[in-house]
Amino acid sequence: MGAEENSRGNSGKTDIVKSGIGQNPDLSKKRISEESKRKLAAYIEMHNKGIYIKMILRDSLKVIRFLNSRGIDYAVLKGISLWYFDRARQFGDIDIFVSRSDAKKVAELLIQEFGYDYERMGELAFVEKDEIRNAHDISMISPGATPVEIHYRLFNYAPDYGIYPLRNKVCLEIDGVRVPCPQKELQLLEVLLHNAYNHMFICDMKKWVRDINIIIDNYDIDWDGFIELLAASKQTELAYLTVRFLDFQAKPGTKVHPSVMARLRPHSFLSYLKKPVFMWACYFVWDRLFPPAFILQERFNISPCSKLFFLCYPANWIRLPIALAQMLLKR
Repeated sequence: MGAEENSRGNSGKTDIVKSGIGQNPDLSKKRISEESKRKLAAYIEMHNKGIYIKMILRDSLKVIRFLNSRGIDYAVLKGISLWYFDRARQFGDIDIFVSRSDAKKVAELLIQEFGYDYERMGELAFVEKDEIRNAHDISMISPGATPVEIHYRLFNYAPDYGIYPLRNKVCLEIDGVRVPCPQKELQLLEVLLHNAYNHMFICDMKKWVRDINIIIDNYDIDWDGFIELLAASKQTELAYLTVRFLDFQAKPGTKVHPSVMARLRPHSFLSYLKKPVFMWACYFVWDRLFPPAFILQERFNISPCSKLFFLCYPANWIRLPIALAQMLLKR
């Protein structure tokens, strides 16, 4: 990566020098200055991204190697497992999935081994209560290290019917380190519905579509198995709506074949009134209007202990149509 960047950087500098030869000195100086700044800024950004990714890769493999050495039953989600197939895919944390019973144990191991700490202590209470709520992971942070998210469920709000990320895992190998991932059909389901449940569609649509297509392009998806997985997890209708939405929002859209969409298409509009879809719609509205206190604190920088904290709710309501408009304008 570094060699390619240096090659491009040197080439850019040569072009800058040549562009001023034989021209009016004043104009050429101005042009060289403008082009130099633009190309230098692009070079620095590319160089910094390379260093940043190397740091995250180093931290990710360090954590993965450690979990392997401890015999932890886990699977890696998104991030490095998508970067493996598309080196331009950026990621900023390490997502791992473990059983609910192992979540706190793994967190303590990371604290002891690497000096991580809990970003939000309140998340521990959700681990011990098997309730359907806006909670699915434990966020771990450490100065100078890549954050780790320990998932014990795939999605906020959604029950884990028919979803077993630790069964039939597939393994990648990166720099001699074994990286276990969920079975390919479950990876596709997780990437497809992650932003529908955990971010309620307020996200980068093009990146969302790109992640879905990375899975489809690089794995031989068993589409019969994928459709059965959606049915078992009661996510067929939401998956269908999500693909339709993404295909409209981010052209050219996902690579889910029309024949698959035909099989997913509900036979009746009444299918959208099924409990899982109706409950998702209720959660969607509730999550947008009354998000957890820590989210409002991060969003508006006001402590929940402050007497002014109640103002965060109307401020959030005002923010919603603005965020929606921005999302639609980025189509």
